[in-house]
Amino acid sequence: MRNLSVSRHIALNIPESNAFSQFTVDVATGDILGYSEKTVYKLSAKSGEVECFLSLEELGHLTTCYDIIGMNVNSVSEEVCLVLASGDILTVESYSKEVECVGSVDSGVSAVQWSPDEEMIVLVTGKESIITMTGSFDPVNEVDFHDDSFGEKQFITVGWGKKETQFHGSEGKAAARAEEKPVVPSEGDDTVPRVSWRGDGSLYCVSLLHRNNFRQIKIFNREGVLQYTSEYVPGLEMSLAWRPSGNLIASTQTLPNKHQVIFFEKNGLRHGEFSLPFVPQEVHIPWVSWNCDSDVLAVLCKKKNSSQSFLQLWTSNNYHWYLKQNLLFDDNELNLKVQWDIEISLRLHVCQGSRYMRYDLSWGTDYSSIYCSDADVAVIDGEKLLLTSFRNSVIPPPMCGETLTLPAAISTVIFSSSTLHKLCVIMCNGDLAIFGREEVKNEHVLISMGQLLWECENSGIKHCLNMHHWLWLTDEVLLSTVSVGCTSVLINISLLADGSIVIRKTLNIPGSIVSLTKLCTSSAALIQLSDGQMLKYLPSENKTEQFGRAMPEPCTVMLTCTVGDTECALGLTNRGNLYVTSEADRDPALVSSGITSVFVLPKFLLMVTSQHTLCCVKLENFDCLLRAQHEKGGRRVERGSRIVVAVDTRVVLQMPRGNLETVTPRTLVLDVAARYLNAANYSSAFELFRKQRINLNLLFDHDPERFLSNIDNFVEDLHNPSWLSLFLSELSSEDVVQTMYAASYSGGSTRKVFDDKVNLVCDKIREAIQKRDDASLYLFPVLTSYVRKNNKDDLACALKEAKASKHISVDEALKYLFYMVDVNEMYNIALGLYDFDLVTLVASKSTKDPKEYLPFLNELRRLEPNYQKYTIDKYLKRYKSALSHISKCPEHFDECLELIKTHKMYSEALQLFNKSNDLYCKVAEAYADYLIAEHKFHDAGIMYERSKKMEKALDAYQRSLDWQEASIVLSQLNYSENQEADFWRNMVADLVSNRRYTDAACVLKDFLNDAEETVAVLTQGHCWCEAVRISYQSKRPDLLETHVKPGILEHKDHIVHQLNNASKSFTTYKARLAAVREEKVKLKENLGDADEEINVHPENELFSDTSSIAASTLRTSRTDSKASTRSSRSSKNRRKQERKLLSLKEGSKHEDLALVQALHQQITICLNLKDEVGMLCKMLLRFGRDADAAALQHLLDSVLSEMQRSTDEIWSADLLLQPVRSFGPDATTNSIIESFNAGVSSGTNLHLLEPHVRYPPTMTGSQWKLQILENNA
Repeated sequence: MRNLSVSRHIALNIPESNAFSQFTVDVATGDILGYSEKTVYKLSAKSGEVECFLSLEELGHLTTCYDIIGMNVNSVSEEVCLVLASGDILTVESYSKEVECVGSVDSGVSAVQWSPDEEMIVLVTGKESIITMTGSFDPVNEVDFHDDSFGEKQFITVGWGKKETQFHGSEGKAAARAEEKPVVPSEGDDTVPRVSWRGDGSLYCVSLLHRNNFRQIKIFNREGVLQYTSEYVPGLEMSLAWRPSGNLIASTQTLPNKHQVIFFEKNGLRHGEFSLPFVPQEVHIPWVSWNCDSDVLAVLCKKKNSSQSFLQLWTSNNYHWYLKQNLLFDDNELNLKVQWDIEISLRLHVCQGSRYMRYDLSWGTDYSSIYCSDADVAVIDGEKLLLTSFRNSVIPPPMCGETLTLPAAISTVIFSSSTLHKLCVIMCNGDLAIFGREEVKNEHVLISMGQLLWECENSGIKHCLNMHHWLWLTDEVLLSTVSVGCTSVLINISLLADGSIVIRKTLNIPGSIVSLTKLCTSSAALIQLSDGQMLKYLPSENKTEQFGRAMPEPCTVMLTCTVGDTECALGLTNRGNLYVTSEADRDPALVSSGITSVFVLPKFLLMVTSQHTLCCVKLENFDCLLRAQHEKGGRRVERGSRIVVAVDTRVVLQMPRGNLETVTPRTLVLDVAARYLNAANYSSAFELFRKQRINLNLLFDHDPERFLSNIDNFVEDLHNPSWLSLFLSELSSEDVVQTMYAASYSGGSTRKVFDDKVNLVCDKIREAIQKRDDASLYLFPVLTSYVRKNNKDDLACALKEAKASKHISVDEALKYLFYMVDVNEMYNIALGLYDFDLVTLVASKSTKDPKEYLPFLNELRRLEPNYQKYTIDKYLKRYKSALSHISKCPEHFDECLELIKTHKMYSEALQLFNKSNDLYCKVAEAYADYLIAEHKFHDAGIMYERSKKMEKALDAYQRSLDWQEASIVLSQLNYSENQEADFWRNMVADLVSNRRYTDAACVLKDFLNDAEETVAVLTQGHCWCEAVRISYQSKRPDLLETHVKPGILEHKDHIVHQLNNASKSFTTYKARLAAVREEKVKLKENLGDADEEINVHPENELFSDTSSIAASTLRTSRTDSKASTRSSRSSKNRRKQERKLLSLKEGSKHEDLALVQALHQQITICLNLKDEVGMLCKMLLRFGRDADAAALQHLLDSVLSEMQRSTDEIWSADLLLQPVRSFGPDATTNSIIESFNAGVSSGTNLHLLEPHVRYPPTMTGSQWKLQILENNA
């Protein structure tokens, strides 16, 4: 579906006296070496200057012949090789012009051809022998062309009989006996041999006139050994070209009824052909050639009855040959030479007498404006224009939707850039034809046709044959360009109302135009020059102005688009680089590399990459556009696919072999869907979703509030109840905007999100349906709305709706329900409605045996209603409902109580019975027994009280140690004083055993009135102030001497001993820590980097499978199998194992960490003693033990001060700055590896310490100290 157009044209004039008869191209410099009149000239491709390179007349001592057969520039040796007709072979050094005759052929040379790698040369001599030579002119082989042998690959004959006995068709056996007519060479055959190499240089072919006057092709290998000989082909002409890809050899053939290009395989057998658009004997074809990519075949044609020449460019696609270009040349120029560039695939070099031209061609798809509704694509095929409207149908080439036939071959076709359905066809003879679409017949009709008329200065332009870069700018203006030397002229063409086409303006452009396109937001045109410079052409003022900055390299494909509010230009180079630039003062930016084709839609940029993916980039802003090369994804397409056109959600791709495929990128589909949903066009949106398999949840999730506000419109648009049912059945709680289609909604949204989406939408749609007059027709969506709520109550409602249906039978409604819900579940739902007729109907649709369910239903019918419902609920395991029904049957209370106990429904049961009822007391007592078993003694006591079981309540309160509640219950029992005293003494014993000394003291004082025991209990609990108060309140000061004071002194001695031990241990641990750290520093200095070998982590085996990645980077002597066997340890065992690693044993692996942990423990112990020491000092002062109080306070203060001074030494900066490894749910593989490696480099495993141990304890605050003791210390 692509056309071949001229992207750049350079024309240079050569002096008449220097007209080239032979030429070659210097690939390194681009200069042209041409031969004319005994002299070799060099034409500079940049400046156009011609200089003498070599005069053959000055080489009389080397040669006397001045007829050059072939010439070649060797870019490696920097030499020019000239082969003369006399057989002399000359080499000329490019810079010094030193000439050397490297060889000579006595019989002369009639043809010469260099191999593609320039390492081999083939010469055809005057006596028609073939010489194969190396690049250094050493002969390899010489063979006689007329040798009768077939070649080394002679075909094997399997003996199918003689020619006389074979079948000869309609001619019969007489054909076998017919005498052969004498062969006459093709008319116009110059009898000159032709040589052509295969692209890889392993084979070459030679076409030469046979002794019997017919052309024959022979195929030789690189060493000059004959491989194959072609069969006899009548009318075979002299042109010859081997396709570089190697599969075909092209030549031409003249037959009585047609002129055609024919193809041979490498074995010399015919392999296809195509006809040329000429009458037989009308043209003479001296030359055919393939470009280096093997996709374009150039055919040079010369008319026999005139001196007119033209060059045809043919391409093949989908087994059809298209004539893409027909380049005409002036009649007065006879000596026309054409050559493909050997490096740039679509570059043609043409020498036409005194004129050199270079054509740079490019592939492109000609399609109508994206704002046009038809999406027409035009394909050029000679005089035919093949049109296909891809909006209506996708027709694979070479077929098409409409064919326009023109009087001459078509060069270019352009579409109107507006919404007009017009196109302009430029023919090779310079005529223009304008077509428009007839709406009635929906086909194109001719509006006008004619030559261009000049109404301004001609500027030396003869006609529009060399015009290129055509553009339909506005409804009345066309643009085109003409090359004048190395510059271009921009031509402004006006379309007049009377159908005439006139040129009124021209503008000289200071450079060669590479691309020309229209700006999408104005009537201006965008021009790119060969140096990358961008110009903006204003047609009304006929001038140009700068457009942004120059592109880094020329772009053969130039498109314009709007990114945000900015007009931008997109340029695609031949190397696949896509650039973007704007009129703003900013450098062009690379969008992506490796791009094979692009297409611009109003909101999206479509790209096919060299990785065979189709990418859709949203044109929101520059950042979004520039992120395209970094973002992964896209739709995979076939290798070599190219974009033809995009229509709405469809993208038409052409495969390499020519067939078409249509894809619908999800991004485009969602964009169209968003437009439908924003306009509340739910019918079109739903149809699109169904065709493209878009999740129907997007109908709601796109804009939930809009959907809910238009719910009636939604039901109206989806008039088909089946569509509503489909939508409801696909509803899910997932928000597809944030999950499935998050990439298309990445811009952020302010929409409201509903948690209970499914239930909300089902209820709203059901309400909207029920408001309609034809609601009865929507039974199935209503049933679906109930089922999707996934609630048994709603399923029951669905059964009721199905039973009450009028327009749809109950059988059909139930059948529909059974598609969504299991029939056995529906049987239980129907049974739960207590409707036996409905149950029987549902059961009849199931696989249940009537012998089983009918007796069961009959038995239920005979039961009392409440007990019947209880039996059904119990069968359905609806125990709460069963309890509510059985509670109304007093005669079945035992069964009710058993149900309560079995399913622990005590709270529900208590609400069903009256508190004054004996049944309530029984339930309460059962509940209390259950609570006792659950060790909830206080709750059990309350229930025992409600069941009037006071003794059990008293026991429950005693077990819960609630002596206040126990005293209330005890007052209601008729206990004797001794019984009460025994009860309270048991209560005191229980309280003391649970360290509730204050509560035990209250019981002793209030209920037993035992002051001495009260003080003893308080002393035991270190409640010194309360013990002193009770002693004085009870008027028993002797208790101070007997209980309180001895307890205080004893506890003081214990605290002093504890502080001394802590201080001693702290000093020992701190000294050992300093020694351990010093040893590690010395060891590290001695071993250097070897510490990685020493710091092998035995705890590596504790890590999970994730952390094993990090472990693999360590050098360890442990085997992998051992690590893997322990990788499944539980976290509890892991922590236990880690604690074992922290050993205070000298020389242990992590002794330093164990010492830090031990020091932290000692500091914490001393800090916890502050409040206790403060209270103890107060009591010592009360009893006059000032010295003991001061000594105790001073001891603790000195220990804490020493510890505080040592914290910086213990928790050094190196320890605090070490990263802590995290293996929690928030940890990632990378974070674990980084923290692990950091721990390895530091030599410390900080993660073995508990988090609170990694930092020193907080030691601020001195409120515990007494000021009056400060001076006594």
